[in-house]
Amino acid sequence: MRTLFSTNVRTGTMSMHSDTLNNSVLRLVRSAPFIQLNELMNQLSLGDFQNLIDNFNLDTFNTLALKLYALKTSSNPLYVRLLNYLNYCLTTLLVVEVTGKEMAVLRSEITKLKADNAILNNIELLKQYLETLTKKTFTIFSEQKVSMSRIKLRPEYDVYIQRYGFPKNGAFNYDKIAEIIAELKNAYKFN
Repeated sequence: MRTLFSTNVRTGTMSMHSDTLNNSVLRLVRSAPFIQLNELMNQLSLGDFQNLIDNFNLDTFNTLALKLYALKTSSNPLYVRLLNYLNYCLTTLLVVEVTGKEMAVLRSEITKLKADNAILNNIELLKQYLETLTKKTFTIFSEQKVSMSRIKLRPEYDVYIQRYGFPKNGAFNYDKIAEIIAELKNAYKFN
């Protein structure tokens, strides 16, 4: 089986002694994206996830991906395999970085849940917690002054309320309203 770093890579049509291949690989290994990617992978292999979180994000991923794409200058199978390997490393770094950030959020949530769980399992702590909650006041809106103006009803409803009071169920008796409307119309005709 032949892999990128296996000892039998010299067999077949690929030769490590080809000047063109050597120059291409040498340029790739000395390139800024290779050096940056190699440093990130070394830190990751040492377990330095914080370095990755601090120094690698989606912008870094995009920049390195574009730079690696620009290095596609040779069609030699070994060179292409090496470049593909670097792209896999780059994708791995992105996955690890995103997962690391998610883990940091989850750790914070776990800590909070452990504290909440401790309260739930201890009656004294639960009582203290409930007391602090009842002492807190929450204000959604700032203090506002409310002024009310007198509601102006249509004349027929105003007369209805004066005569019969406000209806118990909020529904005005249609017979009485009709009678009042007729009275108001007759009174308006005479004025």
